[in-house]
Amino acid sequence: MALRRLVNIERKMKRDVDFASAYIRIMDDYVKKGYARRLEAQEVQRFQEGKVWYLPHFGVENPNKPGKIRLVFDAAAKVDGVSLNSALLKGPQRYKPLPAVLFHFREGAVGVCADIKEMFHQVLMQPKDRCAQRFLWRDGDDQREPDVYEMAVMTFGAACSPCSADYVKTVNALRYSSTDPRAALAINEYHYVDDYVDSFASEDEAIAISTRFSKCGQSPEPT
Repeated sequence: MALRRLVNIERKMKRDVDFASAYIRIMDDYVKKGYARRLEAQEVQRFQEGKVWYLPHFGVENPNKPGKIRLVFDAAAKVDGVSLNSALLKGPQRYKPLPAVLFHFREGAVGVCADIKEMFHQVLMQPKDRCAQRFLWRDGDDQREPDVYEMAVMTFGAACSPCSADYVKTVNALRYSSTDPRAALAINEYHYVDDYVDSFASEDEAIAISTRFSKCGQSPEPT
């Protein structure tokens, strides 16, 4: 199934040069950032019993952002009635209600908006679970056998990713709840998924707290 889907992507890459260039660039970027890793031949045979899974992938194009592609790993794709998502727990959604976030945004004179860059990819997977996030890739060269890769981080498409990422964000914020309660409050209360929406009484306050908030959002160690 994963190989068949890869062939479909490669056909689209041949028809659309810009799409092919963007897709290859994303894959190269994933490897450079450590999000994905190509496995050696002996590593392909090494996996935890019952956990190996190959994810098909595809690119989603946003008409409002020409030339930008989001890479999605299709965890809902089924083989014999089973998908990766069918083996995952979705987890509770603890997001703040959107109206509450927006009402707060209108309270202060100065508004601040930001987002967590590549939120799901900031959370590392346990090494023993990475074989459930394998995928095939060969840089668009369909004249050779594809290489096997593993995602080392959470993926966009897995059912548990939103809940897990929100949990990690909250845990990071709690580390600063005693030393910088306002910055921790910004992370826990004034986010909607990965979007940060806050307001302040003055520009100086907005700059000071937003700078501290950025530091609080960075995990000092792998999670």
